[in-house]
Amino acid sequence: MNVSINYNNEKIKERLTKLLTTPKGTMPFARDYGVDYGAVDMPTIAAENSYSVAMMEAVDDYENEVTVDSVEFTNDNNFNPLALVHLIEKEETKDSINELDEEVDYEW
Repeated sequence: MNVSINYNNEKIKERLTKLLTTPKGTMPFARDYGVDYGAVDMPTIAAENSYSVAMMEAVDDYENEVTVDSVEFTNDNNFNPLALVHLIEKEETKDSINELDEEVDYEW
């Protein structure tokens, strides 16, 4: 399945593209890495729900800075399935960044 990630940080987009396009069980020494594509034979709505949950779980397991806000399914220009993944920054990350900013004295 093709994935398009809606987020402004290129490094995070690159990491998550790799994570979300890797079938679970195919990464040597990290068999839990990736997304379970076992819903291929399910009806469309059930498969979309299954993939959405699998993507959310994978991002929560492997990414510290963001979480999945929503997943939309559509087709690309060649009518292949495309998952549009919308991310938001995790609240803990925002809080820890704000705490660090408060602790740092920026005066030279």
